[in-house]
Amino acid sequence: MKKKVLITGGCGYIGSQIALEMLRGDKFEPVSIDNFCNSSSTIPDQVQNLTGKRYKNYNINLLASEALRVVFEEHEFYGLIHLAALKSIPQSLKYPLKYYENNIISLTNVLKYCHEFKVPKLVFSSSCSVYGAEAEFPVDEQSPVADRQASSYSNTKKIGEEIVRDFSAG
Repeated sequence: MKKKVLITGGCGYIGSQIALEMLRGDKFEPVSIDNFCNSSSTIPDQVQNLTGKRYKNYNINLLASEALRVVFEEHEFYGLIHLAALKSIPQSLKYPLKYYENNIISLTNVLKYCHEFKVPKLVFSSSCSVYGAEAEFPVDEQSPVADRQASSYSNTKKIGEEIVRDFSAG
């Protein structure tokens, strides 16, 4: 039996590639949540054209906690890959509160249900922007994170990493 993995942002570029590879394999079944604010509703069809298999996508906003809860109630997830986020650095400078609300609250919502429904595996998509423009390249997980972030977007990713670290330690 395939293990179900929830992919938030599963119709975006990276999410759809992950879903595509899962469908080509025999270990995992992707389930997606994507409200198409940074993607296209045609992606599941395109993946089906390539694989002959379709993955389920829920068109909900991760800020809608009760709608998110329903997805967790309908499936037993082995893991979560959290890719969904607003991601434009220029837009995050113009609308910082929108980025904080979306990127942080959506993360805490999915983590709340991961805890409640005992989802054992988690992948959080961060950003190399957390290392700052002055970082020495190449960067890796041991590279120092910049003290001051250049944008609200990168700060949401830095805060997200801290939230995930605290969540994982608890």
